[in-house]
Amino acid sequence: MDLLGEDGGESVDDLLMISLVLTNKRDDKKLDFSGWSGASGSAFTAATLKDDLDNRYKRIGFGFTSEVKGQSKSQSIYPGESGTELLVFETPIGKASTLILSLPTLSVGGGDIDEKFDVAFPTSEIARE
Repeated sequence: MDLLGEDGGESVDDLLMISLVLTNKRDDKKLDFSGWSGASGSAFTAATLKDDLDNRYKRIGFGFTSEVKGQSKSQSIYPGESGTELLVFETPIGKASTLILSLPTLSVGGGDIDEKFDVAFPTSEIARE
């Protein structure tokens, strides 16, 4: 994974990267997306990841002077356009069969702090390099 910032470089650890594409389907409003990577410093807008065995995986950050290429701090997504986000987590354990990614709606202009989009996907869909 490529890092930007003072040091640049690449991570030497095996990590799980989740790439997301957000498309604004509305034709009358832009979408103010503040990101799910935790780069904004708010725990209320950061994504979380757990598995079907109730293991919780830490979001990975690389300090204040480096950021992951492709991670979003904030962006405006206009009607009909798309934006991207890249999330980095610890690698799931081998026995996990399903991962559940929770994405707070506050990051996309949602209202309630407790409101989230939950996306479940099988670990068999993880591409390993």
